[in-house]
Amino acid sequence: MSASQLLPASGRTGQPWKNGGGQTFQLATHPAGSSLEDFGWRVSIAEVVDDGPFSTFPGIDRTIAVIDGAGMDLDLDDKVHQLGKFTTYRFPGEAAITAHLLRGPTRDLNLMVRRGQFAGRMEIFSSSADRDLPVRIVEKEALLVVGLDGQCQIGGEDISPIGVEDVILRREAGVITVRLNGTVAIIHIREL
Repeated sequence: MSASQLLPASGRTGQPWKNGGGQTFQLATHPAGSSLEDFGWRVSIAEVVDDGPFSTFPGIDRTIAVIDGAGMDLDLDDKVHQLGKFTTYRFPGEAAITAHLLRGPTRDLNLMVRRGQFAGRMEIFSSSADRDLPVRIVEKEALLVVGLDGQCQIGGEDISPIGVEDVILRREAGVITVRLNGTVAIIHIREL
């Protein structure tokens, strides 16, 4: 039996943002079935169609990456942070952030972890030719591989290649190989 779980993009339904300003699609959450108020960690994709404020999540550390569209400027404490496609940005969930779209709607990948319980990091990897990317998973860690374009698969496992917005979730420590031809997000979430 495979140590990895495939979470396909098909069949996901959207739900309103916490502040009602847009729509989000949940990819994975811990514990399973938790709500926006009681999750330990959550990975989702948000559709951003207009300028406006982000929802606030006190006590949550957030990391986002634009995965579709030109990007956005994030206004935080009178400083502007430009977020282009496939770049990540980390910020506290209680921060008052306003997004200004650069050239139309975007979609962004969101990692949210409850501060003091979990620590998370998200990295984006791209390759235009077949590439094997070794990834180490430590004890008490969940790994998510999110297909962003092209295809990838977990090397040596009986899992079909994953496509755009499909997710592979793995909770077993060890080293795996991500076979990549395209772009993926690699997300590590460690229980503290």
